[in-house]
Amino acid sequence: VKFTADELRRIMDYKHNIRNMSVIAHVDHGKSTLTDSLVAAAGIIAQEVAGDVRMTDTRADEAERGITIKSTGISLYYEMSDESLKSYKGERQGNEYLINLIDSPGHVDFSSEVTAALRITDDALVVVDCVEGVDGEEAYQTFQRVIENANVIMATYEDPLLGDVQVYPEKGTVAFSAGLHGWAFTLTNFAKMYASKFGVDESKMMERLWGENFFDPATRKWTSKNTGSPTCRRGFVQF
Repeated sequence: VKFTADELRRIMDYKHNIRNMSVIAHVDHGKSTLTDSLVAAAGIIAQEVAGDVRMTDTRADEAERGITIKSTGISLYYEMSDESLKSYKGERQGNEYLINLIDSPGHVDFSSEVTAALRITDDALVVVDCVEGVDGEEAYQTFQRVIENANVIMATYEDPLLGDVQVYPEKGTVAFSAGLHGWAFTLTNFAKMYASKFGVDESKMMERLWGENFFDPATRKWTSKNTGSPTCRRGFVQF
């Protein structure tokens, strides 16, 4: 474990550093596996057993049936880097955060559990299983369709008081992950890396990593459409 009970208790007094986060998804989309991976990242279980332990499936019937039936919470300690917080303008006390992670059922029969969890939630982590056995370009097209469909749904129930709640990969508000293998990234991660490597502006690199932007390493040029060259690939796929 990467934190102690005393550390957890201390952070409970920092009300601006507490986040309640629900993990929601359709049944069998990997929600509990991703939750296990986050629990492993916090040092509570080993990464090797993430996806098998199912930490938040605590009931006997959940273990027997292999599905989540009741919403279950687990508290995680996480320390943010100064770099990650530089654009955050809200109130906070230091860089330490208490994340109350709530794993909710994915089956429609238990939707009341999801509704109850979302009522106490600050953020929702929506898990969508959309890729299996495809190449880079096919993966991009699948990602794009899933994101567009999600934005259509969010726009339907949009509240003007909340502002724009849609998500955009080029703004760093979409994360691509594999809970079973314990990795995740946003385009921000790669934009920072390549902006430093190539000496270009980070925001411009972000824009080029999504949408109709293609790069050919043979000519070292960006274009707004595929030139047909075997080395010309979409920025998202290339990098």
